[in-house]
Amino acid sequence: MTSTYIPITTFHEDMPVIDPIDDPEKQSAIESVLETAEQNGTPGQTFLQVLGHRPEIAETWAQTWNTALYEGEVNHCLKELVRIRLAQLHDCLYCQGVGSNPAKELGLPDAKVRSLDNYETDDRFSKRERVALRFAEDFYHDRHDFNSLRETFSDPEVVELAWLVALQDGSEKIVSKLNLESECCELPADEQAATLPGNDK
Repeated sequence: MTSTYIPITTFHEDMPVIDPIDDPEKQSAIESVLETAEQNGTPGQTFLQVLGHRPEIAETWAQTWNTALYEGEVNHCLKELVRIRLAQLHDCLYCQGVGSNPAKELGLPDAKVRSLDNYETDDRFSKRERVALRFAEDFYHDRHDFNSLRETFSDPEVVELAWLVALQDGSEKIVSKLNLESECCELPADEQAATLPGNDK
């Protein structure tokens, strides 16, 4: 089934908006970063094009992001669930509107993503996924309990997850302040309905 994409425009008063770069020289400087983002599906090109006003920052951020999300010892699909859950908690339409292509290729089911609100009771979520998602939610609420992670994950995995959560949480705040939702967030019509408050995801 082909989804019908509906642009979502959300404007926030008193929040600055920085336009993506249009300088050919700066665009060229981050071309490889943008190509990788398009291939992976997330973080999405618009955010990188905004950071591209300082190409070295865009490159450094993208390298850190790709290492945190796509590399390491923790299952990538688990980390993508954590990323999406934080996007939901921040009510970030931009970050909910992008998704990891590698996770899709690995078979992350859409139904599981839609059930993130019920991860504590849904049998489709493993113990490791529940612990990681719980940690992400606690981090969002400024509760930082690493002991729960260490009971389930190795020390290298704890560092990996904690860094991903901190990076995503901080980036969500930047995206919100830049009001990127109004620039590029497009969700399939059914996914748009699923992410509205009061609906099951």
